[in-house]
Amino acid sequence: MIQVVSIPHNGTQFLSNLLQENGIQPDAVVHITKSQMAEIKQYPNIIIPLRHPREVAASWAKRGKNYGWDYMYGKLPTIKGHLFFLDDREIALNKLSKHLQRELKTDWAPKNHVEGEGKPIVSEEQIKLAEVIYNHLKAA
Repeated sequence: MIQVVSIPHNGTQFLSNLLQENGIQPDAVVHITKSQMAEIKQYPNIIIPLRHPREVAASWAKRGKNYGWDYMYGKLPTIKGHLFFLDDREIALNKLSKHLQRELKTDWAPKNHVEGEGKPIVSEEQIKLAEVIYNHLKAA
């Protein structure tokens, strides 16, 4: 059983589509929200896509939405799963292929791209804290 767990606009749709394009149907795709946290613990194989927090903040600003930044980045380190860092694409794809014991391929095309800029949704302090969490997870 495979579950994709993410913070919105971290590559949720991209990773879900990548798996499906390679013949793997995720059993569930959920975001780290108060209403969905209980669902995360029910799956033995969790894959977590991650983009740099500044990219995520820019994506949220384009959409004018705050999905609960502090809650999501606070909960992220508590979720045990395979981390898929989208800024190291080929390395991430190779690691995920090994993890799933299947060669995966993708064209890396964005799946939910929005052009332009928007008004900042999260503060610089929130982004910096998220960067600390992101860098810690990446170094682990």
